[in-house]
Amino acid sequence: MPKPCPQEFRENIVRVARNREPGVTLEQVAADEMMHPLVRELAAADAPARVPVAVTCRVLGLARRPYYR
Repeated sequence: MPKPCPQEFRENIVRVARNREPGVTLEQVAADEMMHPLVRELAAADAPARVPVAVTCRVLGLARRPYYR
């Protein structure tokens, strides 16, 4: 059985979905939110090979703006 998401993560997803820009679908929001933990992990100061957020977002095809939201 999958591990439940932390409450903070769920609240953040709901907030982003409600405040999304016109033309942005819920599917796009969900895809971006699922990738953000990976971006955060790669950019962490204690990561073995730190990768800047801008580089990670560019490689994954994500916009940086939703990540920083």
